[in-house]
Amino acid sequence: MKKLYFTILSAMLGLSVNAQTLTATNHPPIIGESYRTTDASSVAINAGTSGAGSNWDFSTLSIGSNTLNYSIVTPASTGSASAYSSANLAVNTGTSNSFYALMTNNYNYYGGNLQVGAVAVTFTYTSPAILYQYPMMLNTTVSNTVAGNINLSGNGGTFNGNNMTIADGTGTLSLPSRTFTSAIVL
Repeated sequence: MKKLYFTILSAMLGLSVNAQTLTATNHPPIIGESYRTTDASSVAINAGTSGAGSNWDFSTLSIGSNTLNYSIVTPASTGSASAYSSANLAVNTGTSNSFYALMTNNYNYYGGNLQVGAVAVTFTYTSPAILYQYPMMLNTTVSNTVAGNINLSGNGGTFNGNNMTIADGTGTLSLPSRTFTSAIVL
């Protein structure tokens, strides 16, 4: 459960902005930027409601000590650019990479590599996940089918499925160290 709320908090920190409409100008990361995530306790945490004018109060969240640092880099700097030729930016943690393409109206995910314990996993999307379609505001829904290849420690296969992102709330997000107003939460 602790990891679930860490994931939710990370997503909210990374995807919340002080704007009522997300655009290709005010929303996606830019090469050279960096951010970090930290684990948090899920005890007494309520995710809150969706809709306009919502208040997500995580101001009493107990912050842990496991921190991950992320850098926005060029795909070429990762050594894996040839496998993700449609990507124009990457998110690097030092040991793993995720590949994205910022288009005029879309922000697409093309996969990446990560380490889960001793298991190396690589995803290569042949049909990318469209994470955001700009402009994106309250109640905007983006959905598409995805497909690609997966490799788990040398064992390959294919995958397919569906992807959906919903901008389901605007309002105030309160965290222990900062409050974001007029935030859109995905």
